[in-house]
Amino acid sequence: MKRSIGVTIAVVIGVAALTAGATMPGRTKNYVNDYAGVLTLQERAAMEVVLRRSHNIHPKTEIIVTTFKDTMGRPLEEFEHDYIVRWRMWWPFDNPRRAHLILLLDPPQVRLLLSAPLLRIIPPGRMDQILIHRMGPYIDEGRYADGLMTGLYDVLQDLGRL
Repeated sequence: MKRSIGVTIAVVIGVAALTAGATMPGRTKNYVNDYAGVLTLQERAAMEVVLRRSHNIHPKTEIIVTTFKDTMGRPLEEFEHDYIVRWRMWWPFDNPRRAHLILLLDPPQVRLLLSAPLLRIIPPGRMDQILIHRMGPYIDEGRYADGLMTGLYDVLQDLGRL
């Protein structure tokens, strides 16, 4: 009995250590990165088309959509910081006009991280309106693709790109 409990505790500790030490993904060639697995192939493709067109028209502005199951055992602020650092580390130049739309499933929430130049165009009050009032109802219903696409269109519209 003692041995069984010891093995169980070791497995639980090992799983917790793997989760807490999970590697933060870095830059990919995609504009949409679905690490949570909540988007269909068609939903990802539709968002990619919108973002690629936008980037082709305005190459100095980059918008990325990413989903995660959770914060990988990190506090939210640390998770966001690590994500942005890893994303920039794999890019050969600093793009000052960058937006990251992030969906976290546990607990369900959406984050919009904007670089300083974009904060002048989309101030915090407008970000709250997009995240809470426009995207929130879809996310609360588990309609993640609809919520992300709504937020994506709102950001693009605010940037004058629709």
